[in-house]
Formats: sequence, C-alpha cells, structure tokens
Amino acid sequence: MDGAPSSMKSNQAVVELTDTSELPTFLKKYDAKVVSQSIIPAKAKWVNYTDGSQRLETEGEAKPLPTYVVSFNNLDAVNESVLPELGVKVGLKGEYHFNTSTGAKLFTKVFTIHDEHDPSIKHIGFNYICRPDVIAFTAEGSSTGSSPYPTAPNNNQLWFAGPSSYGFYYGNNINSASTSVNSLHELSSGSNTMGVNINVAIIDNGFTWSGEGMNSSIFGNASTYYTYNFIGSNSNIDGANTLGGDSWHGRACASMIYSPLNDNKGTMGTASRATPFVFKTDFTAAMNQTAIDTSRSWGAKVLSMSWSTTSGAFNPMESALDNNAKANMINFSSTGNSGSASATYPAWWSNTIGISAHGKNNALAVYSSGTANTQGASLYAAGEDIQCAAVPTGAGVYNYSKYRSLGGTSLACPIVAGVAAILVQQGKASNNATVDSRLYNYGYTTYSAGRSLNALNAAL
Repeated sequence: MDGAPSSMKSNQAVVELTDTSELPTFLKKYDAKVVSQSIIPAKAKWVNYTDGSQRLETEGEAKPLPTYVVSFNNLDAVNESVLPELGVKVGLKGEYHFNTSTGAKLFTKVFTIHDEHDPSIKHIGFNYICRPDVIAFTAEGSSTGSSPYPTAPNNNQLWFAGPSSYGFYYGNNINSASTSVNSLHELSSGSNTMGVNINVAIIDNGFTWSGEGMNSSIFGNASTYYTYNFIGSNSNIDGANTLGGDSWHGRACASMIYSPLNDNKGTMGTASRATPFVFKTDFTAAMNQTAIDTSRSWGAKVLSMSWSTTSGAFNPMESALDNNAKANMINFSSTGNSGSASATYPAWWSNTIGISAHGKNNALAVYSSGTANTQGASLYAAGEDIQCAAVPTGAGVYNYSKYRSLGGTSLACPIVAGVAAILVQQGKASNNATVDSRLYNYGYTTYSAGRSLNALNAAL
C-alpha cells in the first residue's frame, strides 16, 4: 500500500484566513468557490456502563474554523509553461513534477497567491492525499488460543533472513524479549504503567467497529473513549472511507496502543489503559488538518499518525502540528515503507517525531522510508510480523473473529506512541523534545544487528 505517489485533490487548495469576514473578498479576488469549511466538532464521548450498555454523550458545541477548502474556477488562465508535467513527485532538490496540467496550474496559482503576502491569508496549501504506511499481512491467528503465531512469507512480502516462525507471545503484540512492554505492564501490577488518564489520539482512514477487537478488545480497558468521523460528520467510525480505503488499517493500528492486557485475544497495546481518541478521515490534507486541530482541542496529549505523503511544501497539516507542539502535544508519524531515503511527511517536519521500523533481527527494516533524516532513523520499533486486530484474511475477505500478522512503519508508530503515553504518566517526558531525548538515550537495547525499543528502560 505504501509507495504510491502522493497526489492532490483535483483543483483544490486549503486556505486559512486571518478572519472569516475576509472570505468573500478572497473568493472574488481569486475567482474561487468554497468546497467545505473546517469545523472542530463538539466533543463526543462513548460511556461504557457496568450493565454492558453504552451511551454517546457530547460536550460543548462545534467550533467553525477560518479554514476552507476552495476550488479555483479559472485555472486555464494560469501560465502552463511554468512547471513541467512529469508525474506527481517532489524531488529532493525541491523541484515539483505533475502528471496533469491542472496540477501544474494549481501549484502556480497557489504559489502566486502565497508570494503575494496577502494579509488576509494566514496559510494556503494543497489538499494533498496521504497514504497508509503498511505492508502485506501474513499468517492468520485465532482470537483465542496460544502463541507464538507462525508467519507465512511469500514472494510478494518483505522479509529478513531468519527463522520461518517468529513468536510475538500470547498476550503481547510485541516481542517481549526486545521491547519489554510485558515486563513494564507487570510492574506494580501494571496499574500505573499502562497510560492511565493519558489521552492518546489516532487519526486514520478506516476502522471496523463490529466483531472481535474493536469495542470489546481494543477498548476493553476504557470506560470512556472519544470518536469522530470527519467524513460523515458524526461519531460513527465504523467501516472504510469514501476513497475506498481499508476498514482494517486504523483498527490494526489502534490495537497497538489500546488492546488490553491478558484479554485472551492475542494482542496487547503499549498503553492499554490510556483514554482513546479515535478520528476517521478521508486522508486528504484538509481533513487530516481538521482532525489534528480537533485532537488538540479535545485534550489529547499524544497523537499517532500511520500515514504519509511525499509532499511537504505548502502542506496545511504542518501548521496544525506546529500548534500541537506549541501546546506540548507529542506528535508521532510513520516514515513510510517505500525503502527510500527521501523525505516523507509529517515525519520529516521538526514538529513531529518520525518512527521507522525494525525487523526480526533488530536491524532497521529495508522498507523504512525517510532514513536520511536522523530523527526518523534513530527512533524505531518492531514493524514485522506484528499481531493486529482483525485485518484481512485474504484479498477482499475479512474475518473479524481473527487476528493476523501485519508489517510496516504503520505498526511501529503507534507502538512508540503508547510508550510515550507511559513516559508522560511516569513524569519522564512532557513534549516532543523530552520524549525524543528519553527514548533515544534510555529507550533502546543494542544488539549486534541494530537496536530494539525497550519500554521498561525508558520508563524507569
């Protein structure tokens, strides 16, 4: 799924104005029309009661933002010779390539508006489309039973030399010998080392609510959790997105953080008592930006994003993540799975901690992208053969009573995000800089082939 070139949504730009009253002037000046306006929704909380019932409660009111997705009516008037049409790509030297004349015209239009330094415009950028950072799934495991679960590599998957069977032991979704999450949770009976009272948010494109592993297993330790579906403008995060995204990707990533200890389901999250904040988007930059802003507005402390784009210029998500960092939120992003050293975003922005993946031998995974970035290459976690909640059992086939192994930086990112929640809870870290430093200096065990995340060391 990773490695597909990033693209932009039609002729759309994302505009943040200094004041909503400036909108009519902007639209007239630049011959544009509004596609949508960003709105931080009213805080929506699911409450689980002891009798097994569940109720949705809302707090406060929705808050319209001065941020709009607009489309330009007259792109044909833009000088088409400014940029070549060489496929959607951002080069390492900053060159921009497009596979359609509309893309080139849109870039020129936005660049021109940006260069005008119009005081009514706070930010303007492109409505990029992001991609999930996951590689092929492997063997299927029962939702009950023992482990280790076997792997089933084939020619279409990326594997390291090593044993054909690799155990992520029962009740633990990470190799306990190298990550020490199980030992950490057992400390003081686990009550104070599982992210209690820390709000951890995840933004993704697809969650499946029914079946094993979502409301029962993933949120099994949470008496309350918060959700919002920005596509449907409601609190129902069930299913895939409108772009045809996978309904299981977000679910699998969420299980890396929230799955409870000793639930006899086959996984365990790194912060299984954290309070979940789960946001579903269509993976466009505009909707992701709104979800990022909402995570901060609703009170999240840690944010996990297992998706990326190769386009960082004029990207509206950057300013939202800047605001998170200024509020001492901790932003994590996967670095991607194309195997390229090229930049990926949000991981390469200074406001975000990029997470790469290691394989069975603890060496940096060959598929991890963005390794030219010291930050992305220095922080990484297990990303191969990880047991996840309810991923496909075959092409287009879903069996939500099963768990499967999955790989990629998509899984490594939430693993580290959960550990960060524990560091915050333990008073060892409080923001991007202190989490980055704590993990880098204390959170790894060194092996002959590389380093592996050691959550116990980081938290003590």
